[in-house]
Amino acid sequence: SYDIQVSRNIKQLMTNSWKNYLGFTPDLETIPYCTSIIASNVITNNTDPNSLYSIINIEPYSFIVEVDTDQKSKTALNLFGLFGGVFGILTSLYAFLFGVKAIQPWGLVQRTVFKVNKTARSQLLTTLESMQFLDHLNNDKDNLEDQVSTKKLKKRLDTLQLFLRDYVVNAQYLEQINENINRNKNS
Repeated sequence: SYDIQVSRNIKQLMTNSWKNYLGFTPDLETIPYCTSIIASNVITNNTDPNSLYSIINIEPYSFIVEVDTDQKSKTALNLFGLFGGVFGILTSLYAFLFGVKAIQPWGLVQRTVFKVNKTARSQLLTTLESMQFLDHLNNDKDNLEDQVSTKKLKKRLDTLQLFLRDYVVNAQYLEQINENINRNKNS
């Protein structure tokens, strides 16, 4: 006797399409096929040579259809994502260690190892005199008061310009822009 068990399968193969290499939804070709398992058994009940016969049982192995799908593990979009992740991690690490902003350029290394924060703070205090954020000028009509307030205002602007030039803005870039403007005016 023979027992035959049949199961249905579907194989989805990728075609040669540009979508498959970039990482979009792939174009697939569907191929249905069957698999079978054959088992032979000897019938021992009847040994008479005139009554020899065979029994063939065909039955489904499973009612579940298996689908095998081709899939690329590395695509162009995966590669861009990998590079973006590495770039993000390296940028974050650099910002943590060395700082990012122009107004606060000191990261962990400069603050703890080289003590840049304390030296810069002491240099700021010696170079620039302390000034308040808001210092409202009096609206007196006296000419002497106007001259004093003009001097105060000029001193504040000079101090602010010095601070911005040394600690916030790239001064070389601004000087280059200023030179270009002067050249355009002269020519």
